[in-house]
Amino acid sequence: MRPSRILVLVVGVLIAALLWTTRNKFPNGGRRAVLETPGPAQEAHAPELRSDSRVIEEAAPAAQAQAHSATRREEVSSPVVTGWVVDSAGDPVAGCLVEMTVLTRRDLEWEPAWKEGEWGPTDSPSQRTWTGSDGRFSFERWLGEEETGRFVLSASDVERGRASGTFSYPPGEEGAIRLVLPDSDPLVVAVVRSDGSPAPGAMVEQFGIAPRVGESAPQAIGPEDISARHVHATAVADEVGIATIPRFDGEQALVATLENAVSLPWRGRPQGRITLRLLDSFELSGTVILPDWSDLHYEGERRMRIALLQGSMERNLTILRHIEAGDWGPIRLPRVEGAVYRVYLEGSPIIPVQEDFAAPATGAHIYLELRAERGRNIWITAVNREGEIIHGSEATLRWEEDGTEHSVTRGARPDGNINIWSFPDEVSSAIDVHIEAPGYISNDYPDQDFSIGVNEEGLTIPLDRAGRITGTVSSHGEPVSDFRVLAISEGHPWVYAAEDFWGREDGSFELDGVAPGAALVIASSPEHPPGNPTSVTVREGEDSPVELELADGGKRGGVVLAADTGRPIVGARIRQRVSTALGPAAFWGPAVVTDETGAFEIDGMKRGVTLLRVSADDYSDDLVRVTDSLRDDAPPIRIDLSPLQSFDVTLHGPGNYASFHAYSQVTGMELPLTPFDAGGRAHFEGVAAGRHVLKIAGGWDDEDEESILVVFELTPGKRRNLDVAIGGANHLLVHFEPKDPAVLPADKRVGVEVRYRSSKGLEAYRFGMLDEDGRFEADCFDAPIVWVRLVSMEGTILAAAQGVFRDGELVLDLDDSEEPFRLRVVDPEKHPVAGVEVRALDPVSTILGPHYRTDAEGFAELYGLPSHPVRIELFHDSRGMRLGVDLDPSRPDPTLTLAANAAIQLVASSPAGPVPSAEAVFLDGKTRYTPSRRRADSTGTLTWSLLSPGTYRVRVSAPSHWPETLEVRASPNPTPLPVPLRRLGDLTLHFVDDSGLPLSGVPIDLIDTMTGKSVATWAANGLVDASPKTDNGGTATYHRLPEGDYIARNPQGLELAHPHVTGAETTEITIRVP
Repeated sequence: MRPSRILVLVVGVLIAALLWTTRNKFPNGGRRAVLETPGPAQEAHAPELRSDSRVIEEAAPAAQAQAHSATRREEVSSPVVTGWVVDSAGDPVAGCLVEMTVLTRRDLEWEPAWKEGEWGPTDSPSQRTWTGSDGRFSFERWLGEEETGRFVLSASDVERGRASGTFSYPPGEEGAIRLVLPDSDPLVVAVVRSDGSPAPGAMVEQFGIAPRVGESAPQAIGPEDISARHVHATAVADEVGIATIPRFDGEQALVATLENAVSLPWRGRPQGRITLRLLDSFELSGTVILPDWSDLHYEGERRMRIALLQGSMERNLTILRHIEAGDWGPIRLPRVEGAVYRVYLEGSPIIPVQEDFAAPATGAHIYLELRAERGRNIWITAVNREGEIIHGSEATLRWEEDGTEHSVTRGARPDGNINIWSFPDEVSSAIDVHIEAPGYISNDYPDQDFSIGVNEEGLTIPLDRAGRITGTVSSHGEPVSDFRVLAISEGHPWVYAAEDFWGREDGSFELDGVAPGAALVIASSPEHPPGNPTSVTVREGEDSPVELELADGGKRGGVVLAADTGRPIVGARIRQRVSTALGPAAFWGPAVVTDETGAFEIDGMKRGVTLLRVSADDYSDDLVRVTDSLRDDAPPIRIDLSPLQSFDVTLHGPGNYASFHAYSQVTGMELPLTPFDAGGRAHFEGVAAGRHVLKIAGGWDDEDEESILVVFELTPGKRRNLDVAIGGANHLLVHFEPKDPAVLPADKRVGVEVRYRSSKGLEAYRFGMLDEDGRFEADCFDAPIVWVRLVSMEGTILAAAQGVFRDGELVLDLDDSEEPFRLRVVDPEKHPVAGVEVRALDPVSTILGPHYRTDAEGFAELYGLPSHPVRIELFHDSRGMRLGVDLDPSRPDPTLTLAANAAIQLVASSPAGPVPSAEAVFLDGKTRYTPSRRRADSTGTLTWSLLSPGTYRVRVSAPSHWPETLEVRASPNPTPLPVPLRRLGDLTLHFVDDSGLPLSGVPIDLIDTMTGKSVATWAANGLVDASPKTDNGGTATYHRLPEGDYIARNPQGLELAHPHVTGAETTEITIRVP
């Protein structure tokens, strides 16, 4: 048994087949490469590097070994290539350096995904010469026997710049090649030591970077653009540390070395002077061990990439191509204190190898053994909504092994298909897919199942047209040159675009692939943590401008403790998460680890909210919100982690229980696939406390399409058994007959989503598909009311309605005639607010409706609302939240105001002092509103900002404390409100007669004097463990009682004793009953 292959309907949203699997029959051997040889290119100028080049088709794995030279060569005695170099006026340039580099098959079969940002030396055959007084040059021999017949010529002069081009061998009828220098000013590079003083004698190297694939080059990067990748120049700094290098248009990398000192590489398009600072260094070497893949008849190429992790960015330090088995290195690398270095070994057909290490001491030598394994591949094709293949696409697969995320990225071949080598078969049933293409929306598709035959099936992914965000990034009003921009589609955490920008002297950026609608835009840099999100409205095919300001960050310390014992947790890992609005967990900065006292110090803490992901072995992970870290009096951060625990699930109703299984693939809260036994029981161990979404499937006719989801909260330290009906309860029949048959999708596949609140209070969802007659039926609904939605695989809502069971039966006849209920959300100035999450809560059934989003005009359309009033929840990451808005569906087109000018502040305390382990959440009815969850700081303070004014119900809890629920009004300038929390303790009562003999079977009613509640009521609701009467030894025990005074009385109301419970202690009292 395994999780479903198809995209399933998930809680909150029916993810409607954004992705579908098709059986593209790619031949086992792939496609044979065709190496085209264009006609002679007789003149090369030095314009900006182009992307409108001729396509060179990349060889698929099995065909590359059979690829052959496009042209056979004969022995020659006369010059094989001749030409001349002139300046922009046409005058000859004497003494100009001319370099010829032969393009090998490997150069033309270059992995498309590697073209993006790759730089460094190449091992392609090359030779050089200089022009004579008439500007002419010649090469006497051809170095490309048995190669492609293509070569790069590059002429450079410090005073006039560089001209490059790609040509065919042998030259055409016109013969000589003319290279035109652009008369560019020299590129000036200043090299300084770590103290800022000049570094005379330093060697500066310049490496070209091939341009990006863009919409102007929809096929691929062709041979003309490959010429940039082969640009390599060197210069020595003079007595004042200045080096001059021939300038060329286009992106490039610059690096300086002097003895044992190395600079960080600079990357970008240089405008003015570039400064490189030399740093101390260390050496890195190792061994590569490769598997055997001789049966593939395919050589492939592997490369090694060594990167420095800075903030959320990876700065490439060096890239080595054509890696084979054996020893490598040593490589000298710049040392950055406190940084993390990452070494990648990647390339077909191996599974990428990734090794991280912290910055060693100056002069140290690090040795790594990189052992690669052979993986498997899959074909992916991106298409537009017309089904046409999108060229220039790129796909990334991500998976987790042993707590570490791994990935492999591959670009599209010239035919538009992506052959992704490779990933381990062991994780093939749960892989995240990221797909992007120029001009199209970048998407993530989490937890896809690729446990299919190699080269037998492919994945076809439809993409929609995107918009673009342009703007600038600054810090304190000054432009920033190196930064990362992330844009998240509001309400769609797996739809996002992100890119690193290097060497942008004016701070400008252009981010492609952003989904139209409301987007949250976040900027960060190696030195600056993620700033507060800025909301931008994006339109298809248009540029949306924005100005982003980076946040300041600083260090702050804290401690991680065990919530049950208060003891320090050694080795806990703390990282800053970029945003909870983003589906995949992205982080800024390296993880820090607690010491033997549980203490830590982490950088990048900012004035606003900082999100910290905290994890430790044998404890539940937690996401902690920390505020006001730049205050001088900011207290230490206290984080309490709960131990992992267990829970059980019991199925009810007729059926073969052993055919069912349960699991969860919710990121960060995964639960392994666990079968039920014959009695319908499944047990889960090592589970984190918190909110879980459990999928139960496998026992129906189509386990890929039918399932039940239950949503539940696992309270720290408390056992839980979930009772789930899979049949035998109320029977539902849904019949859909549209008035307009055209609304049905072409494949007639319509998903059914049934929401209900079970008799045990579980938030539950039943999913399935309409049959060919437009019917769906099931009998698992132990609830009086259900809320049904029908959704096409493209995400279109076809119909929705609520229904009430009568005598165990409900028939819903649905069609497409219902008009959705429209509401509008505006800000206090009456401007529409896009991207607001809107959800309705039915107060009668307590069923939560689906999530909807407001459009660019602030409108949201809700389907299937009941006829009676509902409550509306509004949430926006940057514009705040508003809960409990009463709405009458009989009154059309209401307008709701979402403001963000109010706040709430609570201070949790107990008789022992502040409760820093407290957390709180807003309630809407009995439903917890997850986005409102907050953790207290070390003073016990809980803070909510960006609220609309109004009254909120808040539940405050803490480990080993009794929860409290209160109503609080949000206001612009809130006064901190104290919240006394009662610690939990135990009580033991011994009942004896006048002779001191124990009295068994005595019924006891224990009353809490503070609330007037009976402990028996708490016990019935599972809040405490209590004895209803004394045991054979005359003893009644009570566990987890809130501290305070109680009254013990008999059923007739006679008061027998007034025990007092002390928190964190066991109180024992002997009661003499006459």
